[in-house]
Amino acid sequence: VQTGRAFIPSAGGRNSKQAKQTGAIFEARQWIEAHERDQVERNKVTGTPLAIAGAREWCNHAQIWDMLDRIKLRFMDSFGQELILYHKGDRKGVDAIAAAWARARGVAQVEIKPNWKAHGKGAGFKAIDQMLDTFRPLGGVAIFGANGIALNLAQKAEAKGIKAMRVEEKRPATDAAKT
Repeated sequence: VQTGRAFIPSAGGRNSKQAKQTGAIFEARQWIEAHERDQVERNKVTGTPLAIAGAREWCNHAQIWDMLDRIKLRFMDSFGQELILYHKGDRKGVDAIAAAWARARGVAQVEIKPNWKAHGKGAGFKAIDQMLDTFRPLGGVAIFGANGIALNLAQKAEAKGIKAMRVEEKRPATDAAKT
């Protein structure tokens, strides 16, 4: 009345969407946020990460399972925690065998899949870099075989002071080799 003009708020006001919401909407949002926080806490995985990489042509399942069983026991002794398996999620070779081992043993696993469209031939190496730059420090690295990506993972891990274990494939002796 004193200025001769109507008051217009600089932001918000009575015509905004938020002004027309009821208390039930606010309570529902708070409940949803609390529910999401509970879900995150429930799904949180605790443990020490182990990154693995290896050859796609690896065929000795028993050797990988035996080695991962021994590593799992060593992680429990050294870190006092279960291990979390980090791999590239390949459907063949070492990654597939290790993923099957993790499912059978109830071990948490994280797939860091290479983005082939964005990075082309360097996608595997970018996935390795992502494994090493995770939020948690790696407890170790296991390399099965000697392909370029696996050797790159071992080299970069050792440069960061992370232990890298190299495993060579044991091939069964053939009858021709015995004679």
